[in-house]
Amino acid sequence: MSQSLPTSSSSLQTLDAILNEILLPHISNPHLATSLRNIAKRGENGEYLLAGTLLQAGGSGTDGSVAPGMTVGADPLTLLDPYVNTLGYLYILTARLIIQNPLPVTLAVVESFCQSFNPEVARLVPERVTLLAQLIVKITEAENNLSSAIGPLETLLRRYTPSLDYLTTIHSQFVHACVATRNYAAALPILQFSISEIDTRLSPLSYHDVLNYHYIGALALLGLRNYQLASKYLELVVSAPTQSHPSALQLEALKKLTIVRLILYGATRPLPRYSNPNLSRLIKSTPYASFPRVFPSTPDVLQEIVDKDLKVFQTDCNMGLVRQLLEYGPRWAIRRLTATYITLSLKEIGKAVGVPDEQIVRDIVLSMIERSEIKAELNGNTVVFLDDDLAEAGLDSQSFSPKEIEKLLKSTQAQSALLAELDREVARSKEFLIRALKDKEVSAGVLIDEELFNIDGAGHGMKDWDD
Repeated sequence: MSQSLPTSSSSLQTLDAILNEILLPHISNPHLATSLRNIAKRGENGEYLLAGTLLQAGGSGTDGSVAPGMTVGADPLTLLDPYVNTLGYLYILTARLIIQNPLPVTLAVVESFCQSFNPEVARLVPERVTLLAQLIVKITEAENNLSSAIGPLETLLRRYTPSLDYLTTIHSQFVHACVATRNYAAALPILQFSISEIDTRLSPLSYHDVLNYHYIGALALLGLRNYQLASKYLELVVSAPTQSHPSALQLEALKKLTIVRLILYGATRPLPRYSNPNLSRLIKSTPYASFPRVFPSTPDVLQEIVDKDLKVFQTDCNMGLVRQLLEYGPRWAIRRLTATYITLSLKEIGKAVGVPDEQIVRDIVLSMIERSEIKAELNGNTVVFLDDDLAEAGLDSQSFSPKEIEKLLKSTQAQSALLAELDREVARSKEFLIRALKDKEVSAGVLIDEELFNIDGAGHGMKDWDD
């Protein structure tokens, strides 16, 4: 049954005193936190004492007294209120999860605590909250039921942090559970928050904790094909400051970032200036450097790179991402055609991008139109690439008949002539010239702002292909 517990008379007296403190609602939480922390510092013996001696509370003291509010043989976790007695409950709970004897704790008890504890009090012992998160993962993994850890970990994370702008040690445990069980969507509500606050008093974070969270978070985002946000997470890992040589994790992040940027932008982008310069040198010696040189080439050319270094991509666990890159090769090749051609047949497009099957080309084009990757329309077997301004206005090449187009053209020419004449009349106006000179200094500031924000004459401002 239960194994013997290492106890002593002095230990029992100390623990009985602490148990009495736990049950007093007016007790100073900082004082109690120090007492419990000192017990835990004894290592495994301390955890045994917390898990076992308190279990025997009520008649277990040296004088045989019963602690206030306790009954003989009672389990403290059935009597303590997780909110009122947060510290005591947390220490006993985690000790039980470590020892698992004489009375194992069920996941339901853990979930109940995560939903009910007092966050402000729990922040007095951040290392114990970290331990709880680690133990939730450990016990669910041992039961081959890691997905059941996602709920309590998210609840613990949301309630413990002052806001989701703060990074804690719970974050890594949470996203690990999501990625390991392929529950990527469960991680998204947390990953969408940008981390702007790191406080080691709130959570005992290390440099590697920060890197691990963002790297594992990027894996979840890649599982959702959220390349834009995954790129930001990977870039944070890659550009993290280092003393001398970059870490192995940073190189792995750069491998993924190289592929993700090709998917997103059709080409690589320079790393931030503060990135470790050795990373660029290291990536050049890997097969990943071959992709930017040829992308977006035909599928055959890209496949040759994959076949040549297949074992490398498999060892790096990047084959899934590489396959996604191969899918985007023809899409980016089609995008480049839009800069040169107005109309092309599906056969011509297929020949240009290395996809001989017209039906596959049709499916790709329709998918790109649906996702707004290109502005075009498909008429039979002919693709008509639309002008950006025409497409934004919701117009297509079939909206006007030749007569209507000719009429619009004449009207436009007439309006242009009228505007030119008005411009000349205004320029000849002495009153206008005087006012213009007076307003010159005032208007200069506006012109500078327009240049800074790249505002064009039509007021459209900056544009990008994925806007």
